[in-house]
Amino acid sequence: MNPVGWPDALENSRARELIDEAGVLAFGPERVERLKEAIAALSAPGGGPQDDLEARGVALALLAESDPARLPEAEKALAAARAAGAQTNWISLHLVDAYYRAHDYGKAVEHAREVEPSYFTDDGLRWRSVKVTEILAASLLARGDLDEGLDLALKVIGELASHDDDIEDVLVPPYELAFRALDLVDLPEPSQARDVGYAVLDALSASFELPEWFPPSFVNRIMRALTARPG
Repeated sequence: MNPVGWPDALENSRARELIDEAGVLAFGPERVERLKEAIAALSAPGGGPQDDLEARGVALALLAESDPARLPEAEKALAAARAAGAQTNWISLHLVDAYYRAHDYGKAVEHAREVEPSYFTDDGLRWRSVKVTEILAASLLARGDLDEGLDLALKVIGELASHDDDIEDVLVPPYELAFRALDLVDLPEPSQARDVGYAVLDALSASFELPEWFPPSFVNRIMRALTARPG
């Protein structure tokens, strides 16, 4: 399976190959260039499958992760793909990340609710569906939907804690939830939001050996926050 997870029949598309290559690169000029090449391959006469609306949407959503100015283009690509009956789960998944990075938590929630978790779990990519749920929880907490956000956060932590290490699909550390919880506990006045932040940190520290998931500096930050909790 390639990094993005295209259907086998489409893996040899040049645009999709470029998107796969970009998907494993860190944010930076090389990643952007690969994605722009992919879009050009889809647009140039004879350069690729012009009707590959899924690939176009994925490329634009990936670009939007590092450049929010591309979000309107990515939204149009998603609408075109949906209208044509093309697969849109990958587009929505990357738009979740793009909007979260842009601090537009309402749109992140909207797109996260459009992702079908079974689409990824059925394809051996359970970590993708867990990560989307994590970002959904973090987005809800960020915009003040504390009850639902906490419920989902605890669900994600439970899934991570019960994951079988022998399964090939390795899950990833819940950085978004941890960062969001730390932001909430830093609020100056007692509040439900601050209590929710501590509840998330408590669940993280009780469910994992934190040094196995996070670097020492981040573990220390979590532990300092818990130790400094007001009595």
